[in-house]
Amino acid sequence: MLRTHGGVAPVTKQSGKRRQVVMRRGCNPRLRHALYHMARVALQRDAHCNRVYTALRAKGQRHGQALRNVGDRLLRILMAMLRHRTCYDASRMRREPVVQMG
Repeated sequence: MLRTHGGVAPVTKQSGKRRQVVMRRGCNPRLRHALYHMARVALQRDAHCNRVYTALRAKGQRHGQALRNVGDRLLRILMAMLRHRTCYDASRMRREPVVQMG
């Protein structure tokens, strides 16, 4: 639900002959703006996020798509931290990036 309010969850539009996945427009603009800046700064400061972004760009995603994907990953990490009541540990992100299209 937070992905939807933040604008990182994609929207699928389909008719009888075509199917298209587009960016969500109906969302909380403040939360979208916060997620955008969180992902943008993570690209600059976190090597793992930068590797994920670079891999997504190499797969053919545009800048905005890749940035939303990184923001979505960071949001999942944040929700797991809140659920398990733990602090962020960057050493857990040292694995090879798993690229997810979406």
